[in-house]
Formats: sequence, structure tokens, C-alpha cells
Amino acid sequence: KIASAKGEKLIIADEVHKAGATKVREGLSDIYDHRLGLSATPSRHMDDKGTEVIFDYFGGIKKDYGLERAIEEGYLTEYEYKVNLVELTEDEREEYLEKTRKIASMLNSDDLSKNDQEALENLTMQRADIIKSAVNKMDKFEELIDSFNDFERALVYCNNSGQVAEAMDILDKYHYKSHQFTQEENDEKREELSDRIRSGSVNALVAMKCLDEGYNVPAIERAVLVSSTGNPAQYIQRRGRVHREAEGKEHAVIHDMMVIPD
Repeated sequence: KIASAKGEKLIIADEVHKAGATKVREGLSDIYDHRLGLSATPSRHMDDKGTEVIFDYFGGIKKDYGLERAIEEGYLTEYEYKVNLVELTEDEREEYLEKTRKIASMLNSDDLSKNDQEALENLTMQRADIIKSAVNKMDKFEELIDSFNDFERALVYCNNSGQVAEAMDILDKYHYKSHQFTQEENDEKREELSDRIRSGSVNALVAMKCLDEGYNVPAIERAVLVSSTGNPAQYIQRRGRVHREAEGKEHAVIHDMMVIPD
């Protein structure tokens, strides 16, 4: 229908980094006379081909409006970034080193088959999951909650449903009202939770990936990254959840759980 329409044609792609995915980029047709892509993170993590497709199709970055400028001009709030160091347990450390040795051995191979490539990717994801799900993170999270005088208008990012449940138990122990924010909540429930965060009837939302993009509650002023990936785009998107200006909001705080070597 669009191809047969008269006049010039315009395509606007919000969260344009998604347009580089194999299936999605099939929709990047040549019929459009004008093209506009929007994203805080236009480059795709570890996907040079997908990034190249996006930049070729939309003509590269034409307008760059950075975080520092947005804060200076009053569109986003200032923020503090606080690192909370976490160590692996002995068992986790041994498992991490074992997978690292296997990964190094495969990377030293001159000719990896397709099956080897898949095995390498699986090993890499398994190793990353050791970091994201480190047992000591929840102890550090409780220490953090215990140190606060209050914990309101907050987001907590977790890696899996087990961490979500444990984080909510810790918040309940300290008499904070929390609610999970996962794929199980429909749009109506999410709107309800947004209102409850603003009103203060819920102190914190505990979430996984579904809070990474497209969810804006300007009143949010604190985020705890119990778990995150090495993908810089994910960090930027998550950081963006706390940057919005709101009445009475002076600044935001981000607490990052960072696993370190022994």
C-alpha cells in the first residue's frame, strides 16, 4: 500500500538500533524518499553487519544530542554513579576460570566449524551468566538497602526470576513495598504500577529486561543494577530510566553491582 501511495514517502524508525536485526532489516525498503532513525544507542553491540546496515540506510548520524548537553540545558537531571564491588565465591571463580580456559583454547583454533562457533557462543553466555547471577550480589544488595534512610521511587534490575523474588523479599524485610515488572504484567498493569510509583504506594519496581527501553516514569530517582550485561547499549538504556526531569527531583542515583577478580 505504501509503495503505491502518491507523493514522497517518509519512514521514521524509533529505537533504530533494532532495525539492524536480521529479520527487521528486511523492512528497510528503498521506496522511502526520506528516512529518520532515532536512538540513544544507534550502534548494535557485537553486530558490525547490523550496525553497517543501519548507518548505510539512514545515512549515518546527522544530529547528536549528548547526555552532558541535555543535562546542561535542563532536559535531563544530574546523577551520581556509585559502584558496589562484589566478589565471586570460590566455586563461581573456579567455574569462571574453567570456562575461560575453554574459550581461550577455542579462540586459538585456526579453523572453527559452525558447531564450534555455536559452542563458543554458548560458553561465552554461560560465563557471563556466572557474573550476572553471582550469589554475593544479593548480600551486597541487602547491605545497600540497609544503608538507606529511605528507598522510594526506585528501580531494581535483576537477571532472572530468582533474583527478582530474592530482591523483593529483601525489600519486604526492610518494610519497603515493591512489585515485579516483568513480561507477566500487561500494559494496563504497567500503567497502574507507574501511577503507584508516582504516588508512593509502591516504593520500588523490580524488573528484568522489559524496563530497558520505552518505559518512562520521570519520578524515578534511584536505580540499582543488581545485574547487567557487558552491552553498553543496555547500560545506557537503563541509565535513561532515571534521568527524566520531574517536579521536586533534584538528582538521580545509580548503584551498580560490579563483580571483580580476586
